Amino acid sequence: MITIDLKSLVGKLNDTCRAGLESGAGLCLARTHYNVEVEHWILKLLEMPDNDINALIEKFELDSGKLVADINRELDKVKTGNTRAPALSPDVVDLAKNAWLLASVEFNHPQATSAHLLASL
Repeated sequence: MITIDLKSLVGKLNDTCRAGLESGAGLCLARTHYNVEVEHWILKLLEMPDNDINALIEKFELDSGKLVADINRELDKVKTGNTRAPALSPDVVDLAKNAWLLASVEFNHPQATSAHLLASL
């Protein structure tokens, strides 16, 4: 198995995705979860203006409130009680890797965007 340098991988995300991941880590910490999950990341991206995910939600007239409620319901099921800094879950690392692969190989983009994240789910 190939070892991935997480700092380098996170550097392949655009500013919006990085900020969303950092905010997701903060949410994870606040909720005393053990790992930053994809749901933390997506939830925080949904709160941010001017990103591809929100543009797609608007374009396809999806109910963002229902999506946020559904994600929060899933996060309510996550084990709590962590008193240390949370780790990135394997799913988050895989999503970032797949989004970067899609962005760079298929679209020749220098950084992965939230659209690449969404397409990689």
